[in-house]
Amino acid sequence: MYYNPNDDTYAAFATVSGGAIMEMVIPLLTGTNSEIDPGVGWNGAQFMVAYDSYNRTTLAKRYLQLAGANGAASGGPIGPLTDSEVGTDTLVLWNGQTYLVAAVAGSGFDLSFYRVSSTGTQLDTKPSLVPATVDASLSNLQGIALGGKFVLVVQDTPIDAFGAPLGTDNIDGLVVNADGTSAAKTTPIAAGNGMQDVPAVATDGTSALVIWRDRGGSVPSLVGTRLDATLTRLDAADVAIAQATSPTTMGAPALAWTVTFDSCLLGSDLHCPPARRRVHDRNRHRDGAALRARRRRGRQ
Repeated sequence: MYYNPNDDTYAAFATVSGGAIMEMVIPLLTGTNSEIDPGVGWNGAQFMVAYDSYNRTTLAKRYLQLAGANGAASGGPIGPLTDSEVGTDTLVLWNGQTYLVAAVAGSGFDLSFYRVSSTGTQLDTKPSLVPATVDASLSNLQGIALGGKFVLVVQDTPIDAFGAPLGTDNIDGLVVNADGTSAAKTTPIAAGNGMQDVPAVATDGTSALVIWRDRGGSVPSLVGTRLDATLTRLDAADVAIAQATSPTTMGAPALAWTVTFDSCLLGSDLHCPPARRRVHDRNRHRDGAALRARRRRGRQ
């Protein structure tokens, strides 16, 4: 006997109404294979979900699934995509014309991405693979659409000749143009002393705000900077948003644009000094209705 996983992907709506959070969960991808590592994007009319499908006898392949505004699947699975590169940290971003499906490639050392239309047609014959500027593994991929382009932000972990991490993680960026082209390697955003990790990014439509945890000092800090669609810095220096006080530690941040101000969501009970920022418990914050794809495990 052996364990044969059959993971499924569900859609969940979280809605804030009258100060209460209401959640509706419906099955989205529940085939005989495992449908895992989903990412979801929204183009104003429908959702696009990218996911990997596999079982014990087949290699994992990347598929797409359209879903209506109510979260119900629209049509059947699209794919497998040609030469699709399965991976982790899957993102699906919409720039007003096309989707970008991006992920950390299965090797862990490249960003993998390709464009698809609003109906799921693959616009690139194969995914592009872009490594970090230094010899490093990649993780914690984040991204936004800005000015018709796609801005990806990722953590790179430099390694030694034996593949061991050096403890000098950096934050890198990559701009993917509307035609699917990009630079040959990522661009450093934060490469200070010590470890810079767990980035988050949001946009107000004209610029990108990138925040990350700086662990190079005696206590961890939350640091941020604004960038344009070419990764050019708009501020003279990085901004220190919050700092932990020993023995308090700082978890991974999240970031959301709420029209009137940016919200810094921290993994610990800290304060964002600027008046235009506020702190919430990451696990309790919800703003409006959103669809997220998540996994449920089962057994065959």
